[in-house]
Amino acid sequence: MAPPKNRRYRGFVLTSLGLQKLQQQIQRLEIQTKIRQSPRSIAERVQLADPDGIHPITVRKILGGRDGVDKRSIERIFRVMQIQLEESDYAHAKLCRSSPEPVCSLEMRQNCPECESGVETVRFYGRTIELTALTQSDRQLRLLLGMGGIGKTALATQFVRKTRTEFKFVVWKSLRHAPLLPAILRDILQDLLRDANKLPITIRELTGLLIETLQQHRCLLVLDHADAVLTSRLLPRGNRDDEAYEEFLQIMAAVPHQSCLLLTSREHPKGLLTETQVQVLQLVGLSTTESQQVFQEQGDFRGSLEVWRSLIDYYGGNPLMLRRVATRIQTYFDGSISEYLKDLKLNSRVFGDLCDLLQPQISRLSTLERSLISHLAAQPDWVSVQQLRQAVLSPVDQRYLLELLDSLAHRSLLDRQGASFRLQPIVADYVNEYLTEHLIESQSEHPQNIRVIGRSSLRRSKKWHKTLNLTLGNER
Repeated sequence: MAPPKNRRYRGFVLTSLGLQKLQQQIQRLEIQTKIRQSPRSIAERVQLADPDGIHPITVRKILGGRDGVDKRSIERIFRVMQIQLEESDYAHAKLCRSSPEPVCSLEMRQNCPECESGVETVRFYGRTIELTALTQSDRQLRLLLGMGGIGKTALATQFVRKTRTEFKFVVWKSLRHAPLLPAILRDILQDLLRDANKLPITIRELTGLLIETLQQHRCLLVLDHADAVLTSRLLPRGNRDDEAYEEFLQIMAAVPHQSCLLLTSREHPKGLLTETQVQVLQLVGLSTTESQQVFQEQGDFRGSLEVWRSLIDYYGGNPLMLRRVATRIQTYFDGSISEYLKDLKLNSRVFGDLCDLLQPQISRLSTLERSLISHLAAQPDWVSVQQLRQAVLSPVDQRYLLELLDSLAHRSLLDRQGASFRLQPIVADYVNEYLTEHLIESQSEHPQNIRVIGRSSLRRSKKWHKTLNLTLGNER
């Protein structure tokens, strides 16, 4: 009889310190490469450096910080991510679970009201109407939608703080790193159930057990960054993991229970358009007064009301964008709004931090969506369907125009005003730069498109500069 093979001990997890180091390195890599570092891509990196490789499921376990893995897998990931692994970065899973201080990721500590650990939170402005609507709703599935940086996570945090006493359990999970549905379901059930040692395996059984638990106890589940696990609306289907999430959300909306599932997402999930149990809140930009309060966090700023409105309209009242712009104005222009706007006329208006915020949404667009959004970016003002049909030259684009507009709206990329719509100025400028850069790479195949985009960008830029000149002229 052959001697038994030595089995690796799979009982190690990252400590909060180790998880923080890994996530910070992932974020730095995403900023440098402009590519989302999913568990699959990280596993591919390991495979290139180590012939034995590592499975994406193991990467998800390590990022989840709950399920134990073997020490060698942790060492491989840290090595390929160029992080020094220290003894304080990992520990036995049982010791972590018995620790009086919960082990959770940096991301959870920043966003989850249940994981406050001295991290300074960003001040919250406005959203009174949205918060009231959210708290007064009786829908069991509630969606907070909006583009990146608009304040979805901040509003969800306020909602949890205001209503946490109404629920027996509050569970907050981030889907930023696209965990598999079975893993996130087991993670939730482990938080809800005292005896979670023998959880079922299949998605159907896990979902059934979760529904049963939500029917027995009033729970609040928050799934943050849900767009990371949703299927792109007009791209070919085929990712079973994404489809599993969509089916799960449909079940959560249809089966009655006494709990609440709150989702934050940049995109509207498929299949939830007609469900009467779903509340949808589309977040828009802050008002001028609320935006000025955001700036006051950074210091003193100078400018007329017209200059303030011009700046806030350009960035769509997006609080995260405004915070980053405020830092730049305070640092390089001594708080002068008008001087910053003058600089915008001569230099790029979409600097690094804003590119990192917009790139994930634009990169998920299909070919037809990119074609339409380039036409929208060329329009200097609000445009109707009839006007857009005149601008769109392709018969294919004409045929699917309304469907494409619906898709862009569901991606939180369109502003509406009656029967007219537009891209926000910052989004339009980024689209022009992004698509131009993308087309230059393939100019040997489609050189004529470079000229079209270039003229579109120039025409729109001149229109914005004309408006800006009037604003600055009035200030003088």
